[in-house]
Amino acid sequence: MKLINLLFFLIICFKINSQKQLEITYDHFISNEKITKSKTPKQLKDVNYKLIINNNLSKFSLIEKMESSDQKRNRRVIAAIGGTEIFYIDIENKRKIREIHFDEKIFKIVDTKKQNFKLTKETKFISNYKCYKAIIYDSIFIKELNRFHNYSYIAWYSPEIPVNHGPFGFSGLPGLILEFERFGHHIVANKILIVKDKELNITIPDGKEMTLVDYKNLMKKYFKME
Repeated sequence: MKLINLLFFLIICFKINSQKQLEITYDHFISNEKITKSKTPKQLKDVNYKLIINNNLSKFSLIEKMESSDQKRNRRVIAAIGGTEIFYIDIENKRKIREIHFDEKIFKIVDTKKQNFKLTKETKFISNYKCYKAIIYDSIFIKELNRFHNYSYIAWYSPEIPVNHGPFGFSGLPGLILEFERFGHHIVANKILIVKDKELNITIPDGKEMTLVDYKNLMKKYFKME
């Protein structure tokens, strides 16, 4: 029995290694008691995301559901973590792109900085895959408080799926990110599909490319903010 299980595992690993086309669906949970009024994480109904991967290129986006009242009701919560944006990872050219639609225009925010994850030995299983915990520490200067605010993002990745992609444009780990946590929001994989019967075409749309700083400055001018 152990030999059969080992052979099955090796076959799955071989398929994933040789077939780099994947579709991953994620659920959205909130663990913020101020919002959920509970210590138990709450799943947002009818709110899902999809990550599609074609070799070195991937696209992460909200799955739009036109008739979903739950998704419309949660739109503000989704937007708060960037869930209404579209994220591309271009490993070959070492860049990440955020696609933002604003005022009937498409803006492409390009980031080439390396994401420095701290790897840990902590593990757990997600969708039957063994995952390892990785953390990014960062800080932001809050002008109103005249001080820096420290925060962290947590990613759970699986070396059993050796592709360097994940939600919200996060990548660079030795395996697919199956759960990503930011500001009390958990994006958790619920379905992983190896695609071999069709070509997954990922096309980055035309639009003005800029840095995040340039985009923020543009928004300040647009809203006449100082």
